[in-house]
Amino acid sequence: MVSAAIPSGAPTPMKRRHDPFVPGADSASAQLSFTFLREEPRLSAYDCETGACCQPPILSKDEGTDDAWRSWKMQQISPLQSMAPTLTTERLTLRPIVPEDFDQFAKFLASPRSERMGGPYSIQEAWGVFCHEVALWPLYGFGGLSIELQTTGECVGIVEINAGPLFPERELGWQIYEEHEGNGYVTEAARAYLDWAFNERKLTTLVSYIDPSNIRSIAVVERLNGRLDRSAPKQDPEDLVYRHLPRN
Repeated sequence: MVSAAIPSGAPTPMKRRHDPFVPGADSASAQLSFTFLREEPRLSAYDCETGACCQPPILSKDEGTDDAWRSWKMQQISPLQSMAPTLTTERLTLRPIVPEDFDQFAKFLASPRSERMGGPYSIQEAWGVFCHEVALWPLYGFGGLSIELQTTGECVGIVEINAGPLFPERELGWQIYEEHEGNGYVTEAARAYLDWAFNERKLTTLVSYIDPSNIRSIAVVERLNGRLDRSAPKQDPEDLVYRHLPRN
């Protein structure tokens, strides 16, 4: 999916592809459930001698060095993402998604900036979309990757490859958070992910579904050498479909 700022048309080439499945629950119970998920200790290691599961200590970014913070954060990666790569570019690290990425993601999906993606989304719906990014990895061998600044370790967005019955074809998409727009991060991240998808995952083509009014996203996809494919099936009737092919 491609997202963009509503007033400024910030670069994000994807439309929201679906209304994510969220189990039926009222808002209060869903919020309580989400809080439980975030606060429940996660068993991430196993002590073979004692048979005890061990939880790594909770570490805030202010409590340790940048290396310690990144090391702890990488321990939070779900085993479902074991095949997800960590990719580096000149300024960015594309890494598997961790639970700590959700707050910014939900804030973005709750804002008017997500309207071109079918939003704004409630926190329950945002959680469904967030889990979708992770669940794609064991199902298809690709999915969502968080975009992280190398200089600060801050997560500035997500780049993703989508698939499944809600997508006519495999789709390259992204979201960039408002305070980080205009820095070229989307193009840099998407190009690295495309190269991985074609060279390592051996995909042969991807598409991006873009709202015709999303001028900045169109500019991004054209910088990626995407080409308008008028014959491709659309996710929504008004979509522009841009096709990505491996670089020669």
